[in-house]
Amino acid sequence: MMDMEVNKILNAFNSNQNKPIKRELDKNAFLQILTVQLSNQDPLNAKDNTEYIAQMAQFSALEQMQNLNLSIEKLLSTQKLNYATSLIGKEVELKYNDTIKKN
Repeated sequence: MMDMEVNKILNAFNSNQNKPIKRELDKNAFLQILTVQLSNQDPLNAKDNTEYIAQMAQFSALEQMQNLNLSIEKLLSTQKLNYATSLIGKEVELKYNDTIKKN
């Protein structure tokens, strides 16, 4: 029985060898792992569902933090653009390598 599980994992691994390698796990990868775990567990010794629910909650929280980080980065870019736009038509001084240039 253990050989069949190992063969399934090896076949899944080999079929994914032609795909580009991702360095980060996304929602789809997490769901694929969860599906494989659920389909290959022993029906007579099933794992507790609370563990899976906790993993999904942690993953969901991580995904929301990443979305928040992207939103903050966009906001910062917009603020920089607005500040740069406010300088149009004004005289500014630029300090670069301890020298001041006026434009």
